Amino acid sequence: MATLIQAAGRVEVGQSCSHLLQSFEEETQKLPEIGEVHVWSARLTLRQGSGQVSTQNKFEIFYGSLSTDERKRAESFVQERDRNRYIIARGILRELLGHYLGMAPEQVCFSYGANGKPYLADSLAGSGLEFNLSHAANSAVYAFANRTQVGIDIEPLNKGLAWRELAPIVFSEREQAELAEIPDDEKAEAFLRGWTRKEAFVKGCGAGLSLDLNAFDVPLGRLENPSPVQLANKQKQSDVWWLCPIDPIADFVAALTVNGMPPLRVIANRWIDWPTLVNLTVTAVQQSVGAMPPARLEKNPL
Repeated sequence: MATLIQAAGRVEVGQSCSHLLQSFEEETQKLPEIGEVHVWSARLTLRQGSGQVSTQNKFEIFYGSLSTDERKRAESFVQERDRNRYIIARGILRELLGHYLGMAPEQVCFSYGANGKPYLADSLAGSGLEFNLSHAANSAVYAFANRTQVGIDIEPLNKGLAWRELAPIVFSEREQAELAEIPDDEKAEAFLRGWTRKEAFVKGCGAGLSLDLNAFDVPLGRLENPSPVQLANKQKQSDVWWLCPIDPIADFVAALTVNGMPPLRVIANRWIDWPTLVNLTVTAVQQSVGAMPPARLEKNPL
C-alpha cells in the first residue's frame, strides 16, 4: 500500500520546459470547470489491437512519451508485469494531461515533491490544472481539477486482509469504535474504505509521512454525499478536505478527496484502450453534466 505523497517544496527533474511557456487562455475550455472533478479509471493491460494501431505499437507509443527519469523508474522494476503496468499508467496520465493542456503527451513536464508526488512543472503551472493518481494491481485512477488540490487512491477489495492487526495501527479511537459496530462479514471492506480514504487525504493535503494517521477521522460506511475531513488542530477553510463518493472500478475500493469546498459534480470516465475511450458515467454530487472526452481520441459508446 505504498503512497506517493505531497511535501513542501518541489524538485525539477527531466527535460527543460522553458520552450513550452504559453498562454493557457485558449485551452481553458478543455479544463475541468471550477467546482468540477474529472475522475478517470483504467485497466493497465492492453487488449490485442485491431485496425491501425497494434498492441505493441500502443505500448511503444506510451513508452516513447515518457521522460528520461520515468524510463529509469520503469527499468528499476524487477518484474516485467510491474514494469509494463507502470509504463501504461504513466502513458495514460500523459495522454490525459496532454488533452487538458493542449499539447503532445511527451511535451508534458513534471516537477516532484520531496516524497515523490508529481506536479506540473512551473512553466505549466499557470494552467491551474491539479491532478493526482493511484494504481494498484492491474488498475489505475486519475483525478483532475481546476485550481483545487485533489487526492485519489484505490486498493483491491481483499476480504482476506488482516484488518484486525492493522486497524489499531492506522485507525483513531473513534474509527476503531465505528469498526467494532459494523457486522463481522462487512468489517474487511469497511477497513479498506477507511484505509483508502486516509491514503487519499494524505496524498492530497501534502502532510507527508510525518502525519499521524490518528490525527484525523474518516467515516467507514458507504458515502452518499461528500463528507468533511479536517486535522484536529486546523481551523481554516483551506484546511478542510471533502471525501467524495466514487466507485469507478469493480472489485476495488476507491477514495477521492477535494480541498476547500465539496465539488459540484464528479465526472467519471473509463479509459478502455489507447486510442479508444469510453465515457462511463457522471456521478454528480449536485448536478449531472455530460463528460467531454479528449478530442484527439475516439469515443465509442458502451
